[in-house]
Amino acid sequence: MQSDLGKKRDFIHTLFGFLSRKDLEVFKLLITVSGVGPKSGLAILSSVGTEELQIAIATEDVKRISSAPGVGKKTAERLIVELKDKISVAEVIESFSEKKPDIRQAVTKEQKALRESVLQVLVALGYSQKEAMTAVNAVELTEDMTEDELTRLSLRQLG
Repeated sequence: MQSDLGKKRDFIHTLFGFLSRKDLEVFKLLITVSGVGPKSGLAILSSVGTEELQIAIATEDVKRISSAPGVGKKTAERLIVELKDKISVAEVIESFSEKKPDIRQAVTKEQKALRESVLQVLVALGYSQKEAMTAVNAVELTEDMTEDELTRLSLRQLG
């Protein structure tokens, strides 16, 4: 009888629901990583969140990813290595900007382009993409902020 139960388990279908298409897309990316199945993919999304996960991958934040239940340091490192190229910098900046609803500013295409431009400047100056992204995202944009001002403030963040 137990052998029949094992065979029946193979035919069980499980449904997963997501609040947004973005959550589904990130979930599909997660389960492509070796060692990450549907249950651990859901656990990661539930504990870290889609936007924070994208930021953590882009900034190589192993600690944040491994804070999810059942995800160790090695799995978090594997996630970063395998998904880093699949998460665009522009998406991460956009999701970070949208994550602060208490700031009374609309995130415009110009502001996104400004952040991207300064990010490229910092990388050209020799900072890693992780350091540059963290510094640029730490600066609150004002309506009339110039590229020079954002670069200067971002450099201050870098110390």
